[in-house]
Amino acid sequence: MKRLFAGLAAFALSVPPVLAADVLSADAARHFADTLAPVQSLGDAFEKEGKFNVLLGGGATVDGVFKPYSAGGIALKTQLPNELGRLAAVVKPHGFTPEEWGLAGDRVMAAYMALRIEREQPGALAQIDLVGPAEIEKMPPDLRKQMLEYNAMVTALKKAPDADKLAVMPAVDTIDAYIAAQEATDAPKTDAPKKQ
Repeated sequence: MKRLFAGLAAFALSVPPVLAADVLSADAARHFADTLAPVQSLGDAFEKEGKFNVLLGGGATVDGVFKPYSAGGIALKTQLPNELGRLAAVVKPHGFTPEEWGLAGDRVMAAYMALRIEREQPGALAQIDLVGPAEIEKMPPDLRKQMLEYNAMVTALKKAPDADKLAVMPAVDTIDAYIAAQEATDAPKTDAPKKQ
């Protein structure tokens, strides 16, 4: 009986924080936020090698549910299976397997995006409407897919648990800084005005 208890205790302690409970932990949120830049660098490396960056371009949903990071991991596993080890090498020091990283990222970013919308425009999230099925049906296939992903994202943001939002709070500055750096990198380069 002692062996069984010891085995169960060892298993429980080995479960990563994101999977240990139905509630996202603040540690998992911070660790995920710390992976954003290195995972972006990995995606950039894929592109430099002439490979499609499936980590960020793999779609935003899995079975109709907004799961952008899980979708990226699944796309990597199916489209570039030989590269899965590279993702594992990036996320393992932060305490994740690629699958755990995707699950954590899905929850962290849904909570973060909900918090950011509310921070920038209080009450706005509650007023965002889904695109109706009849409207989506009339759209061209590419736009239809985008609208289905939009609906899945809005649904996930509206349903982001308060506990997840609370867990993400300590990681908000790190995520904000990452996004600001990405926006600065993606901004069109303009010449400085010339002095006359």
